[in-house]
Amino acid sequence: MTKISTAAALGCPVLVNKTDQHIELLTEEYPYYCDIDRESIEGMIEKIKRTYMKENWIKAIEIM
Repeated sequence: MTKISTAAALGCPVLVNKTDQHIELLTEEYPYYCDIDRESIEGMIEKIKRTYMKENWIKAIEIM
């Protein structure tokens, strides 16, 4: 959880796996959840790049 709070303080969303702890902290609506397999992580990295400073990015920062 320290990494999430550090990223939030810097205004940087994180990609995280969807665990109960993360859902409790970030809610179901957090846009950057991924599975722990390589394909899912790579896909989420591409999503973060595509959505940089756009609606999903801003939503993630607000949630964090």
